Amino acid sequence: MRHPLALLCARIAFLFLAMGATAGAVRADDPKPSQPTEWNAPQAEKLEALRLEGDPRRGEQLYQTCASCHGANGVGQRDGTMPELAGQHPTVLIKQLSEIRSGQRVNPVMLPFAMQLDGPRDIADVVAYIARLPLPADSGATGPGVDLERGKALFQQDCARCHGEHGEGVAASFYPRIGGQHYRYVVRQLIDVASGRRGNAHPEMARVIGAYTARDVSLVGDYVSRLGGTRSTVESSAERTEDGLYRIRADNARPQSNHVVYLKPGAELQRYTEVIIDPFMVSYAVASGEANKSAAPVRTLDPADEARFTSLLRSAFVDAMGESRYFRVVEEPGPTALRVQGWIYELTIEAPYRDDPRNFPLCAGQMNLILNVRDSRTAEPLARVDDRLAISCKLASNKLFYYASWPHVKSEVRSTWGSFLRGSLDELHELPDLPTTSAR
Repeated sequence: MRHPLALLCARIAFLFLAMGATAGAVRADDPKPSQPTEWNAPQAEKLEALRLEGDPRRGEQLYQTCASCHGANGVGQRDGTMPELAGQHPTVLIKQLSEIRSGQRVNPVMLPFAMQLDGPRDIADVVAYIARLPLPADSGATGPGVDLERGKALFQQDCARCHGEHGEGVAASFYPRIGGQHYRYVVRQLIDVASGRRGNAHPEMARVIGAYTARDVSLVGDYVSRLGGTRSTVESSAERTEDGLYRIRADNARPQSNHVVYLKPGAELQRYTEVIIDPFMVSYAVASGEANKSAAPVRTLDPADEARFTSLLRSAFVDAMGESRYFRVVEEPGPTALRVQGWIYELTIEAPYRDDPRNFPLCAGQMNLILNVRDSRTAEPLARVDDRLAISCKLASNKLFYYASWPHVKSEVRSTWGSFLRGSLDELHELPDLPTTSAR
């Protein structure tokens, strides 16, 4: 997808950078389009492709044309002439293909290949296949590595609010994943956006990048090329679980060591846009040691408190999903609906408080929070998130529970747990598929 004028402009920019040029805003000699199009303007073909459920098997055949430039594994060309496609959000791929075909995005090299696709069905199918391509670690080519702190500062100031702290993008908003993209490709696109040549860039992005110097463009491009985006790989020591899942590493996973993600190869979580939230379950930790052969729970909630607790958790989750970037809550199974169940596992109540019935009965303890994710129609296990959490009576910003009345507990659960649960589900949606060859 190589624009001759863009490549010439990029080479000129690199020449100035090599000579130490640092002043002057990015600009181009060729004129901007006289009639700029509305960003992400509604278009029948694009809307239909977004609605369709793509067939990755048929898409694999269509992708053979793309593979000659983008590679069989979708990692593009390290010289930046062709971008990485693997790991990109399906919504972004559909938007770009449709807008190249309609002329909203100017790309004369890509246009004849895009026009070989026969409408929305072909677009949906080839994108469904690309969405299954895993993005290998360290596949992107980085820049010169000069003044990365300046590049980071510019990225966080101008780019992160749309593209994410890790360059992971936002599928629901059509913001592309850019973390780990080839340095020279990023620089070329930034120049095209600033000059207006790209045609379909967000106007705010064009305004911001238009004020950059050539050096700024290089520094931001270099920093972006070093971000992980969202790349997932099976851990080298991972064993296949009984339900066919593998523990994975993800570059954007939370840093806590107690946060564990399991994924089924070929799960295609990106195609799901709805979620059914089942009632939560609770099981209790049992006493250990020779003196406790009966394996009775150390402490439990009474049935009324347990029902109140699980109902509160589910309600917090449902409310928080209103802010999800990818999912809406539904009640009926369907082809794009996941079924999610929360499980409080090995709940350990170390210090219950029952003197005042207005107070929450959990005062201090530990528990595992598990989210089991299945296909809503087949009940096939697709993913699981596991996190070990603390419960505390103390009122502190880093604690999930504290000694307070039920209304206060409800507020804490909604603001803390609801956000955690919604974030965990959104995280799963952002993970590229594991290849089916991960099974071993």
